[in-house]
Amino acid sequence: MQDDIAQRQALLQAQLESLVAAQVNPEEQSLFRRFLAAYFEMASLAALTARPPEQLFQMAWQHWQLARHRDRELLIQIEPPARPGDMACLRTVADDMPFLVDSVAMAVRDAGTAIDWTIHPVVQLRRDDKGQIIQVQGVGDGEHPAESLIHVEFEPLGSPEAYARLQEQLELVLGELRVVVADYPAMLANLQATRENLSGHFPERDQQELEEAGAFIEWLSQDHFTFLGYARSHAEAVDDGMQLHLENDAGLGIARHGSRYADADEFIAPHDEMAKYISHGRLVVVTKANARSSIHHPHYMDVISIKRLAQDGSVEGTDRYIGLFSLDAYINRPRDIPLIRRKVNYVLERSRLPERSHSGKHLRDIIYQLPRDELFQCSEEELYHICMGIRALRDRHHLRLFMRRDRYGRFYSCMVYLSRERYSRELRDHVTNELKSLCNGLSVERTVDFLREGLARIHCIIRIPQGTHLAMSESQVEERLVSVTRSWSDQLREVLHEDGDEGVSLARRYASAFPVGYQETTRAMEAAADIHYLSQLSADQPVLPSLAVASEEGPACPTCLRLYSREKPIGLSDVLPMLEHFGLRVVSQDPTRVSVREEADQWIQVFDVRVAGDCALGPVQQKRYFEEAFLACWQGRIENDGLNRLVLLAGLDARQVVCLRTLTKYLVQTGLPYSQSYMEQLLADHAVIARLLVQLFENRFDPSCSDSQRRDDGVKLAQALDHHLDQVASLDADRVLRAFLSVVRAGLRTNFYQPDEHGDSKSWVSLKLDPTVVSELPKPLPMFETFVYSPQMEGIHLRGGPVARGGLRWSDRREDFRTEVLGLVKAQMVKNAIIVPVGAKGGFVVKQGNPADRDAWQKQGIACYKQFIRGLLDITDNREGETIVPPPGVVRHDKDDPYLVVAADKGTATFSDIANGLADEYGFWLGDAFASGGSAGYDHKKMGITARGAWESVKRHFREKGKDIQKQPFTVAGIGDMGGDVFGNGMLLSEQIRLVAAFNHLHIFIDPDPDPAATFVERQRLFNTRGASWDDFDRTCLSEGAEVYSRSAKSLTLSEQACEALGIAQRTLTPAELITAILKAPVELLWNGGIGTYVKGSNESHAQVGDRANEAIRINGRELRCEVVGEGGNLGLTQLGRIEYALNGGRINTDAIDNSGGVHSSDREVNIKIPLNQRLRDGRLDRDTRDPMLERMTDDVANSVLRDNYVQSLALSLLEYDAESRLDEHANHLRTLERQGILNRAVEYLPDDESLGERRTRGMGLTRPELSVLLSYTKNALFDAVLASDVPDDPFFDQDVLHYFPDEMVQHYRDDLLQHGLRRELIATVLANAVVNRMGFAFVHRFADEHGLSRHRMVKAYAMAHAVFDGDLYWAPVDGLDGQVDSQVQLRLYGRVIGLMKHMTTWLLFYKWGRRPVAEAVNRYRKPIAELEAMLPEVLPGSYREEWQQAVEGMGDDGVPAKEARLLANTMVLGSAPDIVELASQAQVPLAMAAQVYFAVGDRLNILWLLSAIIDLNVQGKWQALARANLREDTYRLHRQVAAKVLEQEGDSADARFTAWQEKSRNKVQFGMHRLQSLQADSPHDFMTLAVGVRELRKLRSL
Repeated sequence: MQDDIAQRQALLQAQLESLVAAQVNPEEQSLFRRFLAAYFEMASLAALTARPPEQLFQMAWQHWQLARHRDRELLIQIEPPARPGDMACLRTVADDMPFLVDSVAMAVRDAGTAIDWTIHPVVQLRRDDKGQIIQVQGVGDGEHPAESLIHVEFEPLGSPEAYARLQEQLELVLGELRVVVADYPAMLANLQATRENLSGHFPERDQQELEEAGAFIEWLSQDHFTFLGYARSHAEAVDDGMQLHLENDAGLGIARHGSRYADADEFIAPHDEMAKYISHGRLVVVTKANARSSIHHPHYMDVISIKRLAQDGSVEGTDRYIGLFSLDAYINRPRDIPLIRRKVNYVLERSRLPERSHSGKHLRDIIYQLPRDELFQCSEEELYHICMGIRALRDRHHLRLFMRRDRYGRFYSCMVYLSRERYSRELRDHVTNELKSLCNGLSVERTVDFLREGLARIHCIIRIPQGTHLAMSESQVEERLVSVTRSWSDQLREVLHEDGDEGVSLARRYASAFPVGYQETTRAMEAAADIHYLSQLSADQPVLPSLAVASEEGPACPTCLRLYSREKPIGLSDVLPMLEHFGLRVVSQDPTRVSVREEADQWIQVFDVRVAGDCALGPVQQKRYFEEAFLACWQGRIENDGLNRLVLLAGLDARQVVCLRTLTKYLVQTGLPYSQSYMEQLLADHAVIARLLVQLFENRFDPSCSDSQRRDDGVKLAQALDHHLDQVASLDADRVLRAFLSVVRAGLRTNFYQPDEHGDSKSWVSLKLDPTVVSELPKPLPMFETFVYSPQMEGIHLRGGPVARGGLRWSDRREDFRTEVLGLVKAQMVKNAIIVPVGAKGGFVVKQGNPADRDAWQKQGIACYKQFIRGLLDITDNREGETIVPPPGVVRHDKDDPYLVVAADKGTATFSDIANGLADEYGFWLGDAFASGGSAGYDHKKMGITARGAWESVKRHFREKGKDIQKQPFTVAGIGDMGGDVFGNGMLLSEQIRLVAAFNHLHIFIDPDPDPAATFVERQRLFNTRGASWDDFDRTCLSEGAEVYSRSAKSLTLSEQACEALGIAQRTLTPAELITAILKAPVELLWNGGIGTYVKGSNESHAQVGDRANEAIRINGRELRCEVVGEGGNLGLTQLGRIEYALNGGRINTDAIDNSGGVHSSDREVNIKIPLNQRLRDGRLDRDTRDPMLERMTDDVANSVLRDNYVQSLALSLLEYDAESRLDEHANHLRTLERQGILNRAVEYLPDDESLGERRTRGMGLTRPELSVLLSYTKNALFDAVLASDVPDDPFFDQDVLHYFPDEMVQHYRDDLLQHGLRRELIATVLANAVVNRMGFAFVHRFADEHGLSRHRMVKAYAMAHAVFDGDLYWAPVDGLDGQVDSQVQLRLYGRVIGLMKHMTTWLLFYKWGRRPVAEAVNRYRKPIAELEAMLPEVLPGSYREEWQQAVEGMGDDGVPAKEARLLANTMVLGSAPDIVELASQAQVPLAMAAQVYFAVGDRLNILWLLSAIIDLNVQGKWQALARANLREDTYRLHRQVAAKVLEQEGDSADARFTAWQEKSRNKVQFGMHRLQSLQADSPHDFMTLAVGVRELRKLRSL
């Protein structure tokens, strides 16, 4: 920085040197250069750079021309500007002396102009005798003589005369300055003489006065006074006192004889006035001169008069010192200044206030804040009077005057005190003018100071004609000032000041802010009220309302509304609809602008209003309720709708209206056929009922209400509501109002009374409901539903049970999002049959914002999602260990309900971490298991789990059609794009895919003859490229005639190849027509990975479907020409569309079956995290250990999920395999579920009895979509039954819990898993799925109904049977035959295992094993059965061995490997294994002997034939089936009983024992054997003939 300055100075010096060389004579250059250097040496660089170098040179050169020859003391040169726009110039040359520049500047300013630029070189110059410069010695150093050169540039004067007057004034002032400087030593000598005079011995004089006077003189000599003049007077005794005579020759400085200030009468005061002072005891008097100083400062000069004493102490005369007090005299503490300090001490002592007390300090502050001239000039008494008066102002707020007349009668000093808020320029001028008028003043000098304590002081020095006396007292003058200054603003101030300090502050801001028109029509009291509202306005509070309510005539009702706003008035288009919603009709409006100094404008808008109807509250409460509600509505905290009129009509506050608004918004979503506006009007028309509804809600949910009060008041409110509802005349009104009542009564929990973090009511309201209590809800009814409402969003969460899960979607169906969610939860209930939680689904809509602004819309969506989640968590119980912790501030009308999990869905795919963050904020026990798929969860897209799960169904469809799509090419049409999870992952699951066509919301993709390998690679590239679309597809990979079209195009032209691939003739189509053609394309697979509903039933309308966006492209199910539909996405087809397609021969399940992988994966994640997160909370595990483990288990989770998808699609195939023959069984099962209230066939689009009859006639069974529904509902029903029983408490099922989790978890956290919070639910889920998947959905219900057993016992019996036989040993080999044998053969093979399990299950139940521990049965039977199986087929005799061998050979002919064939053939006889085990135990014989005897009995008595004949009986109807089952079971039991009889005989072999038994009753045995052989020989066989055979066995058992 310093280097830069030096460089710039050097440059300037060089430029000036160059000008000197060019423009100054060579002989003069040397001397001028030294002058030039000294001229600018002390000037700042900033000053010099303000002028260009040429101008600086001319300035110095012209001054040089003036100064180089000086023939007199003072040289002055004034130059008017040479041309318009230039500055005038003044140059002076004089000996350097003090105050020179100040005095010159004062003279210029007194001429009425302004100085623009100045420079003041002080140069040491040596001149010759003629005054010519002969040497420039440099700049002045303050010690050697130097000359002052002043250059001033100023604004031009108005005339040549003005320049002449300025010249004269400068010569006069500078002449006086020279005299002052010359006489300065003499004045100091006189001061010393005065000091010495007072130092004498004057015993008659007040010694303190003498000491104080001496000290003051000493203080003056210490540079506290600028001496400008001295005057001396002597005193002479006259008749009436003393008279002073001025000694002219003694005058010094400006008081020299002959000067303009030499006459003391004119300059100070008349001698008569001054003579009065002589007799006064005061030695020193300080006063003001009558003239301003022209030297140093332009103030009125100070005059210090000091008495000169004779030796006897009498007054000899006076010494007057004229000048100016220095700055120190005005800023030093008064107690440090002699004379003043004595007055200060007098006041403090007289006040008797302790000096260190608050009051004493305050008094001292008052003194210190007084004008210093007042302290010098007033007496002790005057000072005391003033100080006490000011002190009293602490509690006064009106104007206060303190007047003091100059002791010489030349002026009045008037100090006017008032509060700072009252002060204004106008008031100042009023006061000044009034004082000048009253005092008959000649001139006024005033100053304004703002003091402590909130006071302002106007100090006026009013010059008056000599001898003037006021005829009014000080108090009268004060009253006059108060009178003339009391304006409307003052009245306003007085009103405001009544509010203390706050009012003072408001008065200061607003006293002059109102226009005249407002002041003329508004009283100060009303304005004060307005001000209190206006003062509350801010950026955060830009609008405030004030309602005036009149109650003179009739009920109190609003008459006037005042709205206060900042910066601009409220637009009528904004406020009028809002007022109408509050029930107010605006008659007129009057706006007023309020202009507050240095602040933004404010507005008052006055509306004359009327209300239609009677208001329910008194004026005060009505005003408060309305203003709070209006403000909340304006700020968006409550909605602007017609419900707001209930504030006035029903007397509800804003929060109570929110209660009704929540109920109203919910009812709108229930499908009640009335609009919101109609419901609003009904509530307004029945305001009493509206209020009662709110009171009932409060009674039901207010946590401050005691149980007894809740009960007693609840009865009264119910009676009142019933009474008023009975009076409702309109049926529609009655229906709607009773619907409101039903919702209140259905309420189970609400967060309505929970405060937010600021203690205010939460902006969102959540209400948990029992749907069975709500009137007119559409079916199906979930177990619970929670409605969340706020002005920004609305959401619904439907749950099928206490443990339920499902995604939360960002819906765009604001008018009917509950309908959308209800449809989704139906599918979710079906989908969730394979997991622990039952189905749940949630959806929310965003009500504010613009979807076009994607970033802002996304931000708004996240905020609304958070509100939704908070609303759900607010009313959900928490867990602390095993303890259930209810939510605070919530009254619960239901049981403990701690299980709440959510998942991603449409629009919320990336929100899981947000939800988990909120769960953490709430301390929710599930932690990040609350929302699966977060950053520490299983990423569905990365796993591809939803698509892979659906692909299991697709593979099965094709496998059962004889095609392996992993090895053989197949054509596909798709919905979605490669960036999507389901579509993208799905289209990478086989390298044989030939994707012919696809579309998403932007593009349409057509590839008539795709190359599977090349297009697979390109699809993979798109999948891995973020943001890629179909338009990014590499065209070189496409076949001839391929193209990617934009859906925004008006029309599209297809190639011939494309038309052929799509099976259409028309080549020019609209985008919608082309998409419809794709949906109808004759491809092998239609893969849905998108969002939307594209296929419906022929009898369905688009309105019933509900997806308006796709109405133009939606087709009917029978129009599908594809062979298989894979539903990776939700709701791609309606259920009726699926059924219609399936009836036409298409292969399809449901979306709930196909895409359950995602929800299954999420549920496993939650169940895995529950025990791990408990360890996290306990400190036994950290995230650094848990999260990598979760990642390592990804494949285990995926395999488990896919296994379930595989088994569930297999279960459907097994059901479909004999669906035609089992139609009656399936129909009976459907009726059973419906009768038990589990299923509503109309809601699920299942066929009614008439349709079932048609199916029976046409030889058709239920379709796969229908079977899918029954499959899932059955699982859910069995889950509930098992969970409600003691079955999950059997320790044997611990192995199912452990098997559910990955091996790594089992190894490390076995005990935690066995103590899992959902252990029972896990077991119930596993068991329900196992029995339904393997045995079909009718098995448990049918057998339970037929035999009067509980369903949970049936499930346990199946689990026991499976464990006894280790069923997977039989299921797994059949599963392994995928692709090796024909699918129909494989399904028949499953039937063998099913038959074995069915028989074992019924056997266990018949022999009362259902209530015994599973482990007991396993321990008793598993090992012997394994031993028995090892004996097969060798242990089998004749017919058994023959049948076994035929089975093996038959399976071999069907392509079944020998090992699997032998294993499955064993199932034919293993059903008898438990009987054989029991026989061996009972007879105490080896197992082999018991088996040999058992099979020998069966062979000899043709029991094998009898069983086969019974099984082959063709039955129709439930009862015939039951009869057949009874025959079969009787045969098995009788077989065992006969074998037991045989084993009682002696013999080394089975034949020997049978012979011994036969010989005991030869005739009877022979007859029985003959009868059975005869029956076998006869055909056909019916119930009657086969019953005869069973009867013969019954005879034989008793032998």
